Amino acid sequence: MAIYLDNSYSMELENDKGSLFRQAKEQARNLVNSLGRTDRFLLITNDLAPEHQRLISNTEMLDYLDQLQLSPFERNFSELSARAQDIFAKNNAHNNSLFLFSDMQKRMFDLEASKLDTSMSISLLYMESQGQGNVYIDTLSFYSPLRSSQSPEELKVRVVNSSAKDIKGLPVRLSINGVQRAIGSMDILPYSSTDSILRYSNEGSGWMKGKVEIEDYPIVFDDELQFSYEVAMQSRILALGDAGITSRCLKVFGSDPFFQCKASDPRNMDLSSLADQDLIILAQVKEPSSGLSNALEAYVAGGGSLLIIPASDVSLDAYINLLSRIGANAFQSKVDLARKANSIDLQNPFYKNVFEQAPANMDLPSTQSHYASQARVQSSEERLLSLQDGSSLLSLFPFQSGRTYVFSASLDPEMSDLASHSIFVTSLLRMAEVSAGNSSLYSIIGRDDAITIPLPGSDKDPFKMRSDDGLIEFIPEQQSIGNITQLRDRGQVQEPGEYAIMKGEELISMRAYNMDREESEMEFYSADELEAIIAGRPHIQMNAISTWGNADLQMADLGSKQLWRWFLIAALLFLAAEVLLLKFWKA
Repeated sequence: MAIYLDNSYSMELENDKGSLFRQAKEQARNLVNSLGRTDRFLLITNDLAPEHQRLISNTEMLDYLDQLQLSPFERNFSELSARAQDIFAKNNAHNNSLFLFSDMQKRMFDLEASKLDTSMSISLLYMESQGQGNVYIDTLSFYSPLRSSQSPEELKVRVVNSSAKDIKGLPVRLSINGVQRAIGSMDILPYSSTDSILRYSNEGSGWMKGKVEIEDYPIVFDDELQFSYEVAMQSRILALGDAGITSRCLKVFGSDPFFQCKASDPRNMDLSSLADQDLIILAQVKEPSSGLSNALEAYVAGGGSLLIIPASDVSLDAYINLLSRIGANAFQSKVDLARKANSIDLQNPFYKNVFEQAPANMDLPSTQSHYASQARVQSSEERLLSLQDGSSLLSLFPFQSGRTYVFSASLDPEMSDLASHSIFVTSLLRMAEVSAGNSSLYSIIGRDDAITIPLPGSDKDPFKMRSDDGLIEFIPEQQSIGNITQLRDRGQVQEPGEYAIMKGEELISMRAYNMDREESEMEFYSADELEAIIAGRPHIQMNAISTWGNADLQMADLGSKQLWRWFLIAALLFLAAEVLLLKFWKA
């Protein structure tokens, strides 16, 4: 017999008998106690723990049920039933049954996707709540990608009301490094969401640990969202190319101490130093070498930002090689026709909120010639500036953890007026800002997203992750790609919070982990809906635990054929009959 006990966070909901999770544990214990001591059990939970992959005794099953806690992981019915069938098959078990104690969230109960063995009987033990609904923090994001000391911040927090209640004056609190920095108040209509803007300023530099909180009962796991980010002391910018053109590019950043600019000739530089830069400008290099193309590919993949400005007479083959490596549209040919830019995407996050009020007829650059390109089959292009003929003047191409910006025209006066145009200055400053803060604010437990570290890995001295309280420490899976390392926790993070990424005892980075918000949406099947879904499947039956009153769960309630008690009674009756026959026969 297999018992699935839903230990997802939605089981924190209550009915008139209290917590659904507590009731499920009690009823599962009653079910186990109603069976024989020699019966073997399989416990399945959302954790899919290694110790739950074998058949266990009555006593072990009761011990495991006592120890069971709520889990951040989510599982579908198809996955759970397949696991039960697989373990039964490996143990040559017969007359198998599966009991599911669950609140039957709609996203969990995917019966149609399940490949069920009809010889296995299934009992759905429906844990029905009182329909309290839920209010939770869904997402958060900054309006600006740049994090710098003393700069004003605007943090957008989205809160969802998935209940029938009209929420008035819900407090939303923000703390940074344990100190409350902002508080807001929200009104949210039933079954809708609202954004709140929390404003504050960073104090100092380094890694910041943030937390946004609300209060909602009884579901509390999603009442806070943690995040982390680094306030950079400076933005490092490297321009590659001839001295004349690189100085023209770097002049854009002026004498602002936040920008640390330098120029280098790509023909005689240490390519391993590229990984230290926040933004690299490939300024009118006619023919990038294969070594430089390899290094730039690794740099962008590892989270770097690259700007490509072509020369007026590039090697198309060299640029086709470079651009195709980093997921950008490759140059095809040079078009010697005058064109004027006539479109700027002000809704793209790159330009959004950059201009306080953009004029209806914004003055945009002109070109005398430009490079035409063909879109890739699965292009990720974001067109930022477009020419009159619909071709691109400036495009953004996300690639793995980084991004590439490509101008289609040179800065040479005979090719364009880009260098003297204000949009060129604005765009370069924006690229530098974005490059200084492009890491994720948080990860979701269970999704196993890669964390990119711009440092090479080492088997002798691997990166490790440590929880903020120091109680959890582990070595994540590590994959070195050139001068970067990608980390994956592979299920080792099970508690929300801030985790430091260490190299020895040196802090390299931070990553906040939060619970998956899919569990926050409280949509459940009703008893009638479940009856309709399982109709025509005689091996599946459904019982609503809320209808049983205070009676204990017994096998008879579930229609299972447990005959051992009847055999015992029959044996006693036959024994008594034998005694009576012997006694009266002698008489």
